[in-house]
Amino acid sequence: SGDSMFVARETLRAGNSTDDDDSDDGYGEVLELEASKTVASAFDSGDMSSEAKIIVMCSVLTQYLKIHGLHNKSGVNNISRKGRGIFRAKYDTLTRVMDSGLEATARVDMSLKDKSVIDSIWDKIIDAVKTLLLECLIDGYANNSKSILDIIALFLLHLPPRKYSTVGSILEKGANRAIEVAFGKNEDFDEHLTSADNIVEGAIDIFLACFMGLCQKMPSSPALKSMTGQILGGTIESSDWPTGNSSHQVRARHKLALAVCESLKTTSSQDLLVSTFPLLCR
Repeated sequence: SGDSMFVARETLRAGNSTDDDDSDDGYGEVLELEASKTVASAFDSGDMSSEAKIIVMCSVLTQYLKIHGLHNKSGVNNISRKGRGIFRAKYDTLTRVMDSGLEATARVDMSLKDKSVIDSIWDKIIDAVKTLLLECLIDGYANNSKSILDIIALFLLHLPPRKYSTVGSILEKGANRAIEVAFGKNEDFDEHLTSADNIVEGAIDIFLACFMGLCQKMPSSPALKSMTGQILGGTIESSDWPTGNSSHQVRARHKLALAVCESLKTTSSQDLLVSTFPLLCR
């Protein structure tokens, strides 16, 4: 199955499939699922070398970017957005591979003086994280947010400081997109099978992953002060209560404010805390 075993089979034909195509090979997908579990178990066992883990992780991420990435080599993603909506990464096994693969990448990184080769691997990982945050479809917020949160946490745990400046803008954009989804109107969610509440909860999770990551790794980022002012200031000034059609928007505002406060507790930057202290007091 190769690296495609971490992606549902029907996705590979999504660009050419039709709604009434019932020719999918269910047995093939079962075998691929079991194969992905076997690989993930091998990662957990500790028998694989760091180099082998990195190679397998990069292969999996290449497949992920091929199906779900912002652009292919020609600069245009030739799989429709509807087709990518069918995409179903096996997030449980993918997270396990990322866990061991990121740890192995960090270990090899520390042993190298010339960072050029390992930086290319970090760049691929960063591209995958960028896609994970910025190309996540609305339903993905409801169905995959916990896995995305775990992957972001693992990614930031092992990311070398020299890459912080690149990743900071990605986390900022991911947080802002999650805010937009959380404040979406009811009619924006009508076409999705999942409820507005589930989508909002997922958006809060992804916002928390991005905002807390900035607080812990890049506390001097200007985005932190602007988002804190936007969320806490808006919550203070709002006198709305969760009634009527806007109820989920009001709940989202309150939950985002709680996520900001929870994240600020994890930062080591006194400057950030002092700058947000007036809002926190209010």
